[in-house]
Amino acid sequence: MKKKLCYLLVMVMLTIITSCSSSQTASNKQSRHFEENNIQENTENNTKNTTEDRKQQDTEKFLLEVLENKRAFITKYKYEVFLNNFSISDRGGPANLIEYAFVDFDQDGSNELVIGITPGDEYISHYLLLRYHNSNVHSFLIGNRIMQDLKEDGSFISSGGAGYHTVQRLIFVDDTYMLVDICLEEEDYNYGYYELYGEECIDAVAKTYFSNHYEKEDVEWIKITNE
Repeated sequence: MKKKLCYLLVMVMLTIITSCSSSQTASNKQSRHFEENNIQENTENNTKNTTEDRKQQDTEKFLLEVLENKRAFITKYKYEVFLNNFSISDRGGPANLIEYAFVDFDQDGSNELVIGITPGDEYISHYLLLRYHNSNVHSFLIGNRIMQDLKEDGSFISSGGAGYHTVQRLIFVDDTYMLVDICLEEEDYNYGYYELYGEECIDAVAKTYFSNHYEKEDVEWIKITNE
């Protein structure tokens, strides 16, 4: 009887040990599998970030080459020109460059280059926007009233008169662009009309949006010298 009890006790202990061992092995396999998945995911994320960073660096490099007159860009008339030969109008001389900044206007992860230019005096009359697309640099000439108070996120104020203002963004479609109204206010002495994201709204909502826009970080402009 004692031998049978001892035998049963030994079998129970062996079963418990085996069960614990199997559970530990499964747990180790699960932990190892989890770690391997994490390593693979981190590697893929790092590779993606590295690729995006390299693309961004290449884009800025090409755009700076335009600024340095090492690369030509395509005008709206579909011909190539170097920046030192670019004129705002057909009758004018080369544009005077005032300042520039890198901005991701359409929030696609790639910056565009915007240059404040003028026909000759010190006040910016236009902005020349340069975008690298399909191995070419395309240009867009925008009046200074259309692009005021440019922010780091690419939004800006467009003015159509004393009482007409909009917060806008740029959207690119191949080698063209569109201006998209985000918030609009149109006011005169006896009239007021307001929109937010294409829907009519009350004045308080629009004014709050404009107020929040003014509080955003301004874009960092870099002065251009002739040295």
